Amino acid sequence: MELSAIRAGVKDVRQVMDQALNDRDLNGVTTVLFLDEIHRFNKAQQDALLPGWRTVG
Repeated sequence: MELSAIRAGVKDVRQVMDQALNDRDLNGVTTVLFLDEIHRFNKAQQDALLPGWRTVG
């Protein structure tokens, strides 16, 4: 998946992570998220990415 932090928000990131979990659990598919311009996210928005790290593996 590819998102741009200029146009995307926390809601979009959470939707991608939810879909990635479903794809992994139901189909055994791994998802990679490329988040362009991540420096545009503030700290709270960047923190929304942390739960995704816990699901890796």
